[in-house]
Amino acid sequence: MATTLSYSNSDFVPFTTIKSADVNQKFSDIKSRLNWAGGTDATTGLGDDNIQSNTASGGGLTRSTKLKAGTANFAVYNDSNGKLTEAASLPSASGGLGFVPTVSVANAGKVVGVNDAGSSLELRSPEASVLVEQLAGNVATLTSGQVLAVNDAVCLDLIDGQYRVMKSDYTNGTRLSSFLGFSLNVTTATAQVTTLTKASAWTSGTIIVTVNGRTYSKLFLTSNDASMTALAALIAADQDVTSAAAGASPINVITVTMKGSLTATITCNSSGGAPTLTPATTTTAVGGSVRIQAFGPLSGFSALTVGALYYIDATTAGAITASPPATQVFVGQAISTTVLFISPNKFNLAFTGTNIFFRSHGGSTGNTAANFTASVEHYDLTSAWVTGTADSVNRSGLHNGSGVLSGFLVVVDGNDAAGSLQNTTRKYNKSSWVAGTARTTARNAGGVAPYIGLLYFGLGTTGADSNKLDSYNGTSWSNSFATSSVARRNTAGFTQGGFLRFVGGSASDAHDKYDGASLTTDTLMPSTAVAFGGSQSASGLGLVLQTNAATTTTAYTYNGTAWSGSIAIGYTIAGDNSVGEGPSTGYDSANAMVYHNGGTSALTTSITTTSKYNGTSFSTTTASSTARAGAQAGIG
Repeated sequence: MATTLSYSNSDFVPFTTIKSADVNQKFSDIKSRLNWAGGTDATTGLGDDNIQSNTASGGGLTRSTKLKAGTANFAVYNDSNGKLTEAASLPSASGGLGFVPTVSVANAGKVVGVNDAGSSLELRSPEASVLVEQLAGNVATLTSGQVLAVNDAVCLDLIDGQYRVMKSDYTNGTRLSSFLGFSLNVTTATAQVTTLTKASAWTSGTIIVTVNGRTYSKLFLTSNDASMTALAALIAADQDVTSAAAGASPINVITVTMKGSLTATITCNSSGGAPTLTPATTTTAVGGSVRIQAFGPLSGFSALTVGALYYIDATTAGAITASPPATQVFVGQAISTTVLFISPNKFNLAFTGTNIFFRSHGGSTGNTAANFTASVEHYDLTSAWVTGTADSVNRSGLHNGSGVLSGFLVVVDGNDAAGSLQNTTRKYNKSSWVAGTARTTARNAGGVAPYIGLLYFGLGTTGADSNKLDSYNGTSWSNSFATSSVARRNTAGFTQGGFLRFVGGSASDAHDKYDGASLTTDTLMPSTAVAFGGSQSASGLGLVLQTNAATTTTAYTYNGTAWSGSIAIGYTIAGDNSVGEGPSTGYDSANAMVYHNGGTSALTTSITTTSKYNGTSFSTTTASSTARAGAQAGIG
């Protein structure tokens, strides 16, 4: 408890007697009050309402009891007036961030950086994927040539000696082929406005106007106003001009407004007695600074089709489309409905991280050629089948295996709707079909599998069983460079143990392995049967469905030494050794799962069943929309 100091004598005043005892007592009391010596004397030392503890635990300031409590987890600092204050975060002016970062999975990999407005710090993606540097000494920063929105597809265009960022434009060659990336910020632009004024009426001759090196010439028409209006229309059509407006009658002025912030050089000449137009710039062009992401995942889109490839749109500048125009400028692939993985390459290859199970062509009623279909479906490996782009070429009678190479589903040979074998190679990139180089000899019903960067087609038939092996590198074929000791059709192809393997076919138990140089025999199949749906399995085993003219519900695996089976597949498959009615198949390395779809439950009855194998057992998943047998499929 604090006590009051009290003395019998008043404080010292001039001309009074000084009593040393009283003065010394005052100093001694002050010393005792400020320097408590311990013990239990509650009358000495400052009380709890003062700055020093008077408890037996010792003296000194105690933050928990002697200072006023502030706001939990706030920072205390001197403000701009030098006063002690607190805030949720230390401001940037005092060396802090100015905000409290949220530590979460959504912010993983982000860094602290200055925002686009240059006004504060924020969490943002690392600048490694953002292009903001000086370009070839022409501009200190990248400057917009027009108003840009976030996620506009943009390019660089050299206009009158100046680089400007413009929306990618399908109708303008230089703004189509020079795709650079996507705008990360909204930019404003002040347009250059130039008036073209003549001093006298136009009654004859020709007026010539040049805009950034492009010349527009107009011969006098029936009147001054008709001639000026026609000339304005020519100028307005220039690729850098937004409008060219003729003035009021009698027309002596054309007002030219450029696109965005483009700086235009406009010159005027005349011949044949026509008056000369005098250009005068009334408004100077000003562009905004642009930040561009040129590679990697970019969010902020909407309604993208997962797995679809995207291109510069043919109708709207700055927009993208999943429907490839005649001239394709590839910009990236959707990895979610809102995120585009930007990958501006020249080959339109798919981003390999996306898992889509293709299923194309095939017969809607088993091996009935008249019901072959060129339609396509994609499966997201989880819950939904969606319609893809149909091919203009209709094929079936193909065999099964992972037919994906470098992001393309490759469909080779097969029968047409009349049942005749055709020699064609078709490539599908999840958005469009293109023709590939045909191989030397057409065959169908062979095993298919990727191996060391190539796609292999083994054995098969031209009407008679084949023992040939061909490979495809995405552009050209190597043909018949290895042969099997047993010619057969309807084999299963898969990779396992570092080898490419072809098993079964034509009621055979044969098993060939390929090491990159030659085909040699390996452990025979457990029985003589047609083998369908060969693929790598989740545990690194080779997996095949096996059937003959009768139906089957089993599959077999191979571990590099011995075969194991029979594994129940959960549904019934039918087939024989003369047609490819088996299910299409693919292996998804991302989740270590084999997928099968379609096939036949009888030789003329196609099915929609989709099954998956995890290395131990089969289970069924979402059925496809269309029943199909003898199709080609894979995961890419």
